[in-house]
Amino acid sequence: TGSYLAPLFESLLAQSYKNIEIVCCDDNSTDDTQVTLLNYRKKYPELIKLHFNETNLGYTKNFEQSLLLCKGDFIAIADHDDVWMKTKIEKLKNAIGNSLLVYCDSAYIDKDGKEMGKKLTTKFNLHDKPDPRSFAFASCVWGHTVLLNRELLKVALPVPAGAPYDTWLAYTAASISDVKYLPEPLTYWRQHTDSYSALYYAGNGKNTNLKYTDWQQIMHWLGAMRDFPDTRHFSFLEKLHRLYQQKEKRVFVWPLFFFLVKNRKSLFKVWRRSYISSLNEFRKMAAGVKNKS
Repeated sequence: TGSYLAPLFESLLAQSYKNIEIVCCDDNSTDDTQVTLLNYRKKYPELIKLHFNETNLGYTKNFEQSLLLCKGDFIAIADHDDVWMKTKIEKLKNAIGNSLLVYCDSAYIDKDGKEMGKKLTTKFNLHDKPDPRSFAFASCVWGHTVLLNRELLKVALPVPAGAPYDTWLAYTAASISDVKYLPEPLTYWRQHTDSYSALYYAGNGKNTNLKYTDWQQIMHWLGAMRDFPDTRHFSFLEKLHRLYQQKEKRVFVWPLFFFLVKNRKSLFKVWRRSYISSLNEFRKMAAGVKNKS
């Protein structure tokens, strides 16, 4: 909602790195977002650029459009409900070097902007130079933590249909360059029930057959990873895709289970799980798809 935009804008305007432009794409919103955007542009007409979509493009395509409208050599991604720390751009810019993408940690805040005492590294193992294969089932890179070199857009766009845009950017960057990690929280990530991220990861509750839908989505995602022209791991991803496909007709896919166990260090470094917990998760992942309706 528009009520979260003001804290975001104030944090963008307060950045210690001053050579910035703020590009906003409103995806045909129906709340007070447009009014808030227009008020800020009136105050900062040279700094803020607005684009209002006539029809709703959807989350990913709207972000893709926003990226293409940016003119700078480096682009940081902002979600409307987050807050940036003052030195975010300065520190990420200094850290990116020759890489195509750098990302950082993020601290959680509640809907009222109060810190929750948690951050991404509380739950996830964020790390430097992630293996491109590690994005098959999990991601250590969230859009609001990223600074990217616009050269990445030449190979990463368009984002494949149905793919999370930030995971795709990270995967393509890791495939052709080293992704860097700055081990410091530079963004506050707001947690609330209206957050797209919360809905995306929790499921929207409308689909009664999430397991089968997830299988289809993962099949599509693994195929997109495999078919990326600059991948260094085509044979690996082709085998993973083939093994995962066997879930459709089998009760349990033992070859998939053993493949996941064997390659757990390259596929699941982002996890903070014990070996036993990981084995239990692999067992669930190798189970066949029983309900297809």
